[in-house]
Amino acid sequence: MKKIFSKHLYKEALRQGLAIGIIFTALFLLVSVIKFVDVFNRIELFNFYNSTSSSITVKENNFNQSYFLSFYVLAPLLVFQLFGFLTKRSHSDFYHSVPYTRVCLYLSNFAGILTWILIAVVIPAIVCLPAYYILASTTHFLYIDLPGVLLLLFNTFAASMITSGIAAIALSITGMYFPALMISALILFLPKILIYFMTNQIRVLLPFMTQYSFETLDFLQYSIPSSILNWFFPFAKNISWYTSIESGIYSFCAGIFYIGLGCLLFKRRRSEIAGQSAPNKVLQYLYCTAVGLAVSTIPLGLLFSDGISLLVVFLYGITVLICLAYEFITTHKLQSFKKALVSVAAVAILNVMISVIIFGSCRILQSQEIEVAGFRTNEQLIELRDKTPTEEELLIKDIVIDDPALCQMVEDALNRTRTNGKNIDIKSVDIRTSTIQIVAPNGKRYYRNIIFTQKEFYLLDKYWENNGTYNQNIYEEIIGNK
Repeated sequence: MKKIFSKHLYKEALRQGLAIGIIFTALFLLVSVIKFVDVFNRIELFNFYNSTSSSITVKENNFNQSYFLSFYVLAPLLVFQLFGFLTKRSHSDFYHSVPYTRVCLYLSNFAGILTWILIAVVIPAIVCLPAYYILASTTHFLYIDLPGVLLLLFNTFAASMITSGIAAIALSITGMYFPALMISALILFLPKILIYFMTNQIRVLLPFMTQYSFETLDFLQYSIPSSILNWFFPFAKNISWYTSIESGIYSFCAGIFYIGLGCLLFKRRRSEIAGQSAPNKVLQYLYCTAVGLAVSTIPLGLLFSDGISLLVVFLYGITVLICLAYEFITTHKLQSFKKALVSVAAVAILNVMISVIIFGSCRILQSQEIEVAGFRTNEQLIELRDKTPTEEELLIKDIVIDDPALCQMVEDALNRTRTNGKNIDIKSVDIRTSTIQIVAPNGKRYYRNIIFTQKEFYLLDKYWENNGTYNQNIYEEIIGNK
């Protein structure tokens, strides 16, 4: 009995994924070819008008805009295709009786899945990159950012590992496609939704907190597939998944973890749960509660901002209906409506717990006193902005202001903002709001929105005139440009 990997099972996995793999490979290749033709036509236009200032750079954000389908569609489809036997009792019994260990069956199938993902992502690059280089050799208008394109390929594959691993987990703990799809979405998005929801409510209640104040939770931003939530959370850090090597590394490691966890669950899975929405009633309640909790963040957010209203009551009613609908769709029994009430009650309790956590966190942060041993001003925090920094901002970005008088002034302004932030007229011409990175005596750093008077803000600007490091940087910049 083979224990780890089987070439025969691997070839069978490739065969089963053939149709899906070819379709998406052709789709990605078609998009790349269309992009190449568009670039070729634009260069011909530049040549026709004899343009001297125009250029095109082929890089990660424009090489192939359809690659996101690899992790949102291709990877889950391949998993559902190759592990679909887990949803049918007869097929499940057959596959679990073959003379291979479950680990061997899982890893061989997953090798086929990852192979098709790799083929679909890499083939367009293999075909089009040489064509781009040939075209670039004939014109001065075209540039190829090869490292950027390779980063795009790596990040796409890493993100596909996450969604394929999550889909395998969902199929291993359920026995039907619909619950597996819902559980996949919950595993991928629910943690980020809850953390974004709670941190945003804290920011609304405490104006001195900023989106960068929750650095310990920032690891979630690097999960490439869940980055789509940034469209719905405008306060979230905007990191382009195709340009961030950190996102690629995180997603690759997370993908390995999810695939490994899926293997563990697949090994422990009983064949008898094929065709069932959950292995037992407890997990069924858990799944239904998770669905209701995700939906309930909408009325809960409105409750925080506007208080009780007909809209809030209506949306909570929709949440109840969704819980009932999920229970009925997954069990096909009208009696399940009564069981769904348990999940509805659990959602209500969790809403109360989330509210307690938010208000408790606000109380703690409201009373937190931070001693300022150094700080960086908003104009220095260029890593927090999308726009290209100016030369002056680059000169001061690494300087930590440690002047005792200014540190005390910032500490006083922080305490004043922390105590009276909601009572200060932020539209007043006599005050200025700025994001400050505070450095505590122990080296820990905090981001805070601080309200300064015009006089205090003037002193911050005046500081640079006499700063030796800043003036030395300017001197070196001038000498270097001569």
